[in-house]
Amino acid sequence: MARRVIIDNPIPSSPSVEPARHFRFDDEGITSEAEERRRVSACFVPVARPRKRGKQKVLFQTEWTESRLRGNEFINQRPQPRRAVAQARMTAPRGG
Repeated sequence: MARRVIIDNPIPSSPSVEPARHFRFDDEGITSEAEERRRVSACFVPVARPRKRGKQKVLFQTEWTESRLRGNEFINQRPQPRRAVAQARMTAPRGG
């Protein structure tokens, strides 16, 4: 099981500002170390545990580690989606 990390000072996000920081993942899961750049688009690929006979307590559990991280090629290797989001952020009305 991955180690538990408590993040006392989360990095806030906003729909109107492009993200500039994120918490790093390593082979043991999320860390409390912030990186000063936008995170590449990615998702975690869950690996199902073998079925056991009898009643299951947890229906699905996975470890959120760097080894399960898969990049999103559509977003990361084509600039158009991120450009479109940046354009929408610039033209969206500012609410508060």
